Amino acid sequence: MAISIVTQSHSSKPTHEGLAWSKWLYFDAVDGTVAALVGARLITPAELEPQERRAPGYTAFLPGGKPCPPGKKAWRTPGYRAIRQREDGTIRLEITVSKEAQAERRAAKRAQEYEVEQARINDEIEQRGHLFRGWKLAQFFGSRGESWEGTKTQLQAAGLGVGMQYPGEPGAKKQAIFRCPLGFEFRVSLPLDRAKAAAGIYLALSDFAPGETQEQRREVRQAMNKSSKTNAEFREERAAFAELALKIIWREVFCKANGATRFDLPEDGAIYASLGEAFQAVRDAIKHAPIISDAQLEAALKAKVGVAAARNDSVLQAVFREAMKPSTPAPLSDAG
Repeated sequence: MAISIVTQSHSSKPTHEGLAWSKWLYFDAVDGTVAALVGARLITPAELEPQERRAPGYTAFLPGGKPCPPGKKAWRTPGYRAIRQREDGTIRLEITVSKEAQAERRAAKRAQEYEVEQARINDEIEQRGHLFRGWKLAQFFGSRGESWEGTKTQLQAAGLGVGMQYPGEPGAKKQAIFRCPLGFEFRVSLPLDRAKAAAGIYLALSDFAPGETQEQRREVRQAMNKSSKTNAEFREERAAFAELALKIIWREVFCKANGATRFDLPEDGAIYASLGEAFQAVRDAIKHAPIISDAQLEAALKAKVGVAAARNDSVLQAVFREAMKPSTPAPLSDAG
């Protein structure tokens, strides 16, 4: 009938031998024998008589003492009483408290739940917080849209909500709507992962437009990223790929056995040393090799970005639609 809170002694109520008082969310409960409850004048023997259309062992009364009709939902009304007869022969009397007391208990319950949740979040942050240090902007393409995960600084550097408030900040909404430089709309919010949210990482989601495919969005996004990539970013990207490739070569080619057959490469051997020099030569080449830019390819990438930006520009689209309307010939003048 009611949601319980942590039970505790009800010190403001008089004590009677054989009775136990406890607080719940909407009512005070008194447990004891029939004789103890009757002796304390909390119930009368007549109130234990079965009520029509109610389960045996349960009776309910409105404020003032009249039986409560079974279909009437009055259990939150102050002064409402419910009597439950238990299998061991004892009785529980539930008395609905005042509206003020109900509100205070709901507030106390919310505060208690908040403290428990905060303790859980703090434990989670302590255990998993290190996973989100040094976070780098992540971009994903799913079946229905594009998603980014990054800090406010990272998302704003990518053009989302520059100079705007983000969710979680004072006065900000739980979800913000921003457009990226290409004009695609993103919904920005804090993630459900509390540890990630506490680290200041946001989730930005953008649905594909009708008829737009994952490959089309990916192609345009990659075109923008490549057209705006600096030489340092290009070298860093290639260095990461190279390290992955070298690890695969070492692990899958030189270290992995085929049955009982494998390479014998002692660390003090000449071949082991020459492999180390070769791997280092790859790293040095990525770090120092000159970089050139293909002007024709760069122009093509910028053209793709420009087309996507124009398609998402509502003002520009309105101009296009106006320009495409069939023109109406001017009426011929009677003069001349």
